[in-house]
Amino acid sequence: MRRSLAQKIQDAVTDAIPFAGICFRNVSQQFANRHDILSARGSAIAGGRFNFRGTFEVLYLSCDVHTCLEETTKAFQRDGFDVAKTLPRTIIGVEVAVSRVLDLTDPTVRRRLGITRASLTGTDWLYDQEVLGREAVTQEAGRLAREAGFEAILTPSAVSRIGRNLDVFPDRLLSGSLCWVVNAERLVLP
Repeated sequence: MRRSLAQKIQDAVTDAIPFAGICFRNVSQQFANRHDILSARGSAIAGGRFNFRGTFEVLYLSCDVHTCLEETTKAFQRDGFDVAKTLPRTIIGVEVAVSRVLDLTDPTVRRRLGITRASLTGTDWLYDQEVLGREAVTQEAGRLAREAGFEAILTPSAVSRIGRNLDVFPDRLLSGSLCWVVNAERLVLP
């Protein structure tokens, strides 16, 4: 009997990895304040690569500053924005320590799940969501990982061959996990 992706992801909880380090986030100036800077509300409203619109929040982070810039630039270009007109923006460091991460950068994990790197990086999730009105394969993987109790997923970047992203499920953070802004005292109050 063939196991479903949901079953495979649930089984992968035993292979969860920890993640501790500084990730990066690129935000609009209007959200560059202590109250809003780590909000993932926008992802729940609009959807994203790993969450269908109107469902749950994902805090999208990049593991290095270059990938952070590339991801944001590509998203603006995809949506038809002149990148220069979206400036100024604020790039922040986010200290993250989580213990239950689904590592989709690991070829062995992907093979066990039956998910390819190409499907993670090449799926046009926006087309699936907005035109076809269905959950993209990446969004399904994100939903199932969250439902299985993962705090985050570590994913290959869709725009950088060597870049990685850490996509955090804020409502699934375990006791002792953290996600906080580096040098938060330098941000303006709301």
